[in-house]
Amino acid sequence: MIVCAAYLRSFTIDNSNMSVENQDQRMENVISNYLKMETSYALLINGRRGIGKTFFIKDRIIPRVKKTEVFHDASKKYKPIYISLYGLKSMDEVFTLMTIEFMPWLNSKGAKICLSIGKLVTRGLLNINKAGDVDTYLKDLTGTAKHAIDTKDFVIIFDDLDRIAKSLEIGEVVGFINSLVEHENNKILVIADEEQLANEAYLAVREKTIGTGYSVK
Repeated sequence: MIVCAAYLRSFTIDNSNMSVENQDQRMENVISNYLKMETSYALLINGRRGIGKTFFIKDRIIPRVKKTEVFHDASKKYKPIYISLYGLKSMDEVFTLMTIEFMPWLNSKGAKICLSIGKLVTRGLLNINKAGDVDTYLKDLTGTAKHAIDTKDFVIIFDDLDRIAKSLEIGEVVGFINSLVEHENNKILVIADEEQLANEAYLAVREKTIGTGYSVK
């Protein structure tokens, strides 16, 4: 079932009678449409553990993302950033993984990260062993917007939201995701088994952050 909450909060499409291939194609279309419109919400891919969500994202969605034109600049193609939250114990660990994934662009000649992720990159770099000249990276964070990396060019995929460690509050993670989509209009895909997240802390922040959800059967 596809829950198209962004278009109409109560609107649903029943795909229970579709073949697996048709369901996969429908999910590709939902994600493609999400990338091609102005948004201020994340898109959730929901399904039980072991159903193959991660494989599908890596095998079919990430290659498609790389071929999709950036919504605000058709001269560019989206850059996918994949982050597994499995077992992460703190937001510092989340920031560290994100920093590692952004590192190729940070290392680009003349590239300077924009303020939308500046703080998380700073914290992430401080947690990475042998990250190189940290002072140089921190200096780069002060770069002008003219030379900044626009995070709207990226599609950030957070997998395994339901598998974070107990020491990491779900509200912290979803709150951070909300800051990216609400204030920066970043494109965020969240992969999870929502049945494992049926608690008050998650439900309290879900509606504000997850605008569209696709449930895989």
